[in-house]
Amino acid sequence: MNQEEAGGRLWPAPAFDVVNVWFAEVYDPTLHLVLEIDGHLDLAALRSALRDTVVAAPVLRSRYLEKHDRAYWEELPLDMVDGVFSCSENHFSTGAGNYSLPVIDPFTGPQVRLSVFRDPGARTDTIVLSIHHAAADANGLFQAATLLAECYRERIEGRAPCIRPFWEERGTERILSSFTDEECFRAYERESAFADNWGFPWHSLSRDTPRWVRLDISPARFTVLRTYAKEHGATLNDLLLAAYFAALLAAAGDEGLYDRSLGLLGTLDLRRYLRCIPPRSICNLSVGYELHMCAGKGEGLEEILARVSHMMQEKKCEHVGLGTVVFYENTYRAGIREGVAPLFAAMRETYSGDGRKNPILTNTGVIPPAVASFQRGVNGEPVTVRHVWCPAPATYPPGSILLASTYEGQMTLSTSFCSGHDADVVFRMMERLDALLPGRDA
Repeated sequence: MNQEEAGGRLWPAPAFDVVNVWFAEVYDPTLHLVLEIDGHLDLAALRSALRDTVVAAPVLRSRYLEKHDRAYWEELPLDMVDGVFSCSENHFSTGAGNYSLPVIDPFTGPQVRLSVFRDPGARTDTIVLSIHHAAADANGLFQAATLLAECYRERIEGRAPCIRPFWEERGTERILSSFTDEECFRAYERESAFADNWGFPWHSLSRDTPRWVRLDISPARFTVLRTYAKEHGATLNDLLLAAYFAALLAAAGDEGLYDRSLGLLGTLDLRRYLRCIPPRSICNLSVGYELHMCAGKGEGLEEILARVSHMMQEKKCEHVGLGTVVFYENTYRAGIREGVAPLFAAMRETYSGDGRKNPILTNTGVIPPAVASFQRGVNGEPVTVRHVWCPAPATYPPGSILLASTYEGQMTLSTSFCSGHDADVVFRMMERLDALLPGRDA
């Protein structure tokens, strides 16, 4: 048995990996990529491709552990990967927004799951690739999916992929090195002060089985949205932030939320700050940022969008996200007991005691076509990937996350909720979001 098969090696887990384990206080940090396929993939080739993928990216077959006040990734034996592949003749969606999505425990590992939902009658497969957020962000998830598809094509041709196992550079030092100490300090002062000041309506802190609401935006409507944003001097992401905020206010039905400064979180990929983008980056380099939003009663989407666009332009000039990097690095530098644990204990108290958790919009951007390049299935028959999308993470009260993903011009917006959320408000929010976004009849 070689070293890749035996496992056991330890690798330091950087600050971003650590905090995304501890964010389980807020939501389930398991990310999912759903591929809807016409035709049946070759299961033997798919299983072998999964093994190839985790050999190439060892973090995916590792478990997270903490000892001596520090965090590590420990590689697991390769034979453990067989347990993370599953195939069932069940529907991925059982109706009423119930999806069969796995939950990954990073302390147990591995950090990946591959689930196949096969409909023999309809000759369709739904493939779900799941990765814990501590191991990879959405960009890393897409790169892992691309690697899986590449290995699958080799296996379907009867060839063993040429694999070079290596651990990607996972820390943020390469990002911080692009800025001066003064720039880092100023960014830290700007970004470290944000605090939760409202939350999604809820009536208990239940974390039972989540449900999802999904809104599909057709390619024609997607074009309308992009044109509308451009005509208003904004980006598509600005438009989503503005519409989400307006929909939240309208659905909540609380007059006291108007004409108040309210926090809304967005996310971004820190790879934009790298001097050189590595060919593969299955790691976690995404971060949140806060916007101080405000809307008057009766204000329309255009007015809110104008303010969002202005705030985002300012943030881009201020190296948005850099201050949060410094904050998390400083937190972990203090240790898990003295830094990380107290931070998340305070968050937990805010969420459960005061019911405050600023809503979050995360936009994964365009899902690359390479994630779906399986090409052929059983007996060499061609397969077609109809759509690819990302469900929102399972979110606990009082949190709310709206996730946007786009594949071949079709955008999917999704959110999740538990029984502790006010379900009526969730549905009203998504209905209002649909009504606010332009091009509904496109």
